[in-house]
Amino acid sequence: MFDRDVSGLAVGGPVKYMGMNIGSVVHMDLDTAEGVRVQVDIEILATTPVDSGTYASLALQGITGVAVVNIDNGFGAAVFAHLILRQKL
Repeated sequence: MFDRDVSGLAVGGPVKYMGMNIGSVVHMDLDTAEGVRVQVDIEILATTPVDSGTYASLALQGITGVAVVNIDNGFGAAVFAHLILRQKL
């Protein structure tokens, strides 16, 4: 869930881990259960290391304004409150 603007992000957009393409955005929707947030569902490779320290953030690619979801481990400022992953086999 993102609680900030996700401009430039779209279904089909890339998901990267350490700069490598590992998947894509498969669904986006508004979640109004606790304020207004954007739910972003991603599908990633089953071999991608995901644990309790894994977080997602948004970044812009080049000058195009297209956003990419970056997956990383550790503590980050931009954090998914909950990662919803569909891992590819």
